[in-house]
Amino acid sequence: MDTKKETNKKSTKFSAASQRNGISLVAAELLTRILEWELQDLKEAMPMVRVND
Repeated sequence: MDTKKETNKKSTKFSAASQRNGISLVAAELLTRILEWELQDLKEAMPMVRVND
């Protein structure tokens, strides 16, 4: 019975760690897409910016 409890504890810890890793990956992907979007927006806006000489 102790072995079964230990197995359950390990799988719960693994599951929690996997969820944290999954959330981290989703957050990283979201931030990457936001930065790419902002970069594209900036590139599109640059021709409109005039530099006074």
